[in-house]
Amino acid sequence: MRIAEVRFFTILCVEGGKFPLALVSLFSKPDPMLLRLSANTLWSCEYHSNSALEFIDIKCIQAMC
Repeated sequence: MRIAEVRFFTILCVEGGKFPLALVSLFSKPDPMLLRLSANTLWSCEYHSNSALEFIDIKCIQAMC
């Protein structure tokens, strides 16, 4: 599981198929020591902005705020 900022949603049409995608900016993985010490409740991550852009299947999104 990763934290990401959704930039926009789009639909990719390829050979008759439609694939809903989201362009996201991924945050770093959480600090492992803080995560362990907090019993997996504190996710301390760094924001990487434009250097960590990826398209993902929107079905991978588990929650949005």
